[in-house]
Amino acid sequence: MLAEVVHSVADFANQALLAYGLSSSRRAPDALHPYGYSKERFVWSLISAVGIFCLGADATIVNGIQNLWTSQDGVAVIGLIVAAASLVAVNTTGSAIYDPVGSIIVGNFLRMHVL
Repeated sequence: MLAEVVHSVADFANQALLAYGLSSSRRAPDALHPYGYSKERFVWSLISAVGIFCLGADATIVNGIQNLWTSQDGVAVIGLIVAAASLVAVNTTGSAIYDPVGSIIVGNFLRMHVL
């Protein structure tokens, strides 16, 4: 249902921006804009398109983060990323401290998932 709400709000905002662009592009020329406002509809179309793109990207990121925290495979992926990062840090710096630190972080992720 949340996805439908977001989708409906995005559609409404998209149509509202396009309608505003169309209505503002019909204004008559004035001293500040001697050629009129007809190109303004393209500006509002661009703003609408970028807004829809950003909203879709943000919704995808939020969904991905939620799935990482709610699924067992998500915790496993985070654990693998942390373990790989700690191994890279050990090999890059030559300091073995990153190995136990990575283990502690992975253990805490597993503990949080169980709770």
